[in-house]
Amino acid sequence: WGFLGDIGRRRLLSLLWMRIARQALRRNRLSRLLRIICCEPWAEALGAVCVLFLATALIQHQESWPAVDSFYFVVMVVTTIGYGDFAPSTQGGKLATCLLAIGGVGVIVRTIAQFVLGVAGPAAMLRRFLGHTAGLFEAHGLLSRQKARLRVLAGVCLGIVLLGSILGRFVIGLPSWLDSLYFSVVTLTTVGFGDIVPNTRWARTCTAVGSLVLVPLFANALLSYVDVCRGGRGGDCGLVRPRGTLTEEGLAGLTSFGREDRGLKDDRPVSRED
Repeated sequence: WGFLGDIGRRRLLSLLWMRIARQALRRNRLSRLLRIICCEPWAEALGAVCVLFLATALIQHQESWPAVDSFYFVVMVVTTIGYGDFAPSTQGGKLATCLLAIGGVGVIVRTIAQFVLGVAGPAAMLRRFLGHTAGLFEAHGLLSRQKARLRVLAGVCLGIVLLGSILGRFVIGLPSWLDSLYFSVVTLTTVGFGDIVPNTRWARTCTAVGSLVLVPLFANALLSYVDVCRGGRGGDCGLVRPRGTLTEEGLAGLTSFGREDRGLKDDRPVSRED
């Protein structure tokens, strides 16, 4: 690859793209390919990452900050943490921050949260783990399914807080575990007082990447925990998906099918008690 040179690499890539496009047109699959590319969740996440990097380049150009500090500032804005250790001073930087805060917070965080919870695998693994653990506890008579879900979700929340504490202790270099715990909770809940902030570029990079992943996970786990406490199944929060509810029509159809299967001709109305 190195001996081809810039011109050779560009030619090779252009030939490959032309061949792919020709094959797609020949098989009449171009529209299908475009639909797949535009509708896949990873494409949305890739678009959000591109927006992040474009915003980073814009902030770097306007404020003359290093790329790492600009990326750190963008992540602090879109995750609403806002430590306050970096703030724009130019007119262009302030305008870019306003646009990023209004348009980027909802779109980018939601897209990244969906990617982390759905495509990347942790959510699917967590859903299977929740279901298997709750069923295991219920089968052995140890806990009800609701209590099992509550304990597992509480463990997930505590595990995320522990990861944030490890980040504060060993990456940022905080002097005590209490300060690390304080930094983790303040960051994950997006309170962001700003009294404890990462001071090195390496610490800022790790904090930015960790915030993009851990903040959506912690928010969804906490909301799922609250939903289960209120009698739900956590389905609205992404971590636990309900398999569906049994309506009156579904119950009537299921009961009539059972009667026909057993040869019964009882036409009395069906209630939920039945």
